[in-house]
Amino acid sequence: MHVLWLCSWYPNRIDASTGDFIERHAFATAPFVSKLSIIAVFKDESMKPGAWEIVRSQQGNLNVYIGYYGPSSFQLAEKINSYFTYMHLQQKMMDELVGKFGKPDLLHVHVAMKAGLFAMRIAKKYSIPYLLTEHWTGYLPDAIPNLKSKGSWYSRLTKKVLKSSAVLLPVSNHLGEQILKMASGLTTIRVFNAVDTRLFFYSPRQNSTFRFVHFSYLNQQKNPEGIIAACEMLHKEGFKFECMLVGNESDKLSKMAEEKGLLNSSVFIMPAVSYATVGSMMRAADALVLFSRFENMPCVVLEALCAGLPVVSTNVGGIHEVVDASNGILLPEGDVEALANAMKKIMQQRNNYNSHNISESARAKFGYDTIGKEISDIYKKISVSSD
Repeated sequence: MHVLWLCSWYPNRIDASTGDFIERHAFATAPFVSKLSIIAVFKDESMKPGAWEIVRSQQGNLNVYIGYYGPSSFQLAEKINSYFTYMHLQQKMMDELVGKFGKPDLLHVHVAMKAGLFAMRIAKKYSIPYLLTEHWTGYLPDAIPNLKSKGSWYSRLTKKVLKSSAVLLPVSNHLGEQILKMASGLTTIRVFNAVDTRLFFYSPRQNSTFRFVHFSYLNQQKNPEGIIAACEMLHKEGFKFECMLVGNESDKLSKMAEEKGLLNSSVFIMPAVSYATVGSMMRAADALVLFSRFENMPCVVLEALCAGLPVVSTNVGGIHEVVDASNGILLPEGDVEALANAMKKIMQQRNNYNSHNISESARAKFGYDTIGKEISDIYKKISVSSD
């Protein structure tokens, strides 16, 4: 079976972290199909106006085509020209792939907008269905940005892409439920994000000081200020611990931690690290802490569980679908005192959480083999039903 993925997000030279979870879905899926091709297009402001290029790469049976285009020479029509260039580049790559490998058996869209617009055209042209995996938190009303902030035209197009899909594959049931509120009647099957278990696995650790880790962009959504405030409460009670906030170094956060007497003693604020380093830092930690205001299904939670870490998190988005009393503590959004108490409980009762069992259970659910087989099984069902 040859499957073509049309991706709105995918790691690229402009931002290597954009859609890295989609890339991991691709690594998981490729071994289960005869050929997996990927098309993604991005605007590169550093290119000359009107310029474009295609970068091709191959890894086994995984073929990745990334298109780049520069800004328009006509600034007054920038959005219109950008849209047509985007669609033209996708068509050019599509034609090349069809010439090499023949018509794909299935299309699979990752994130409705705006790759889904091209998918609707191709699905009609070749009489093949498309599946849609959705990762975007913007369907949640409290997300920033969200569908409402994008405007009515964007919402209508998104709904059209959703309604034209053969099946919706949200990465959490919570996200699926939110999407169904705007596009009822869709067939939905939850497929979790995939974790590279070669990097995220349990390794016994013996820290002299209890260590929390947190990985994110350290932005408004993740509420790192709340984590620092909880750390201050624990520090005042005399608890000895380390809390590593890893993502974007922030003068604001550093100043806040310094004013509370926590910086580089209890709270450490660090720049973003590689995916492999995240894995090694988790293996050296005792628990993950997350205090998000809103979420979908954070990859970092799945990765922490695969590493055997109990998770302290706000009960937002789909996190409750993977975290329970056996592997962590859930708490109300925005409640700093509840966060401090949960962190305290984890420190005091860490031995009650069986890291080996947490890891084995998570790796069986989120590893590449499991997720890849789930996706390929769905492909087979859709392919049979469309014959």
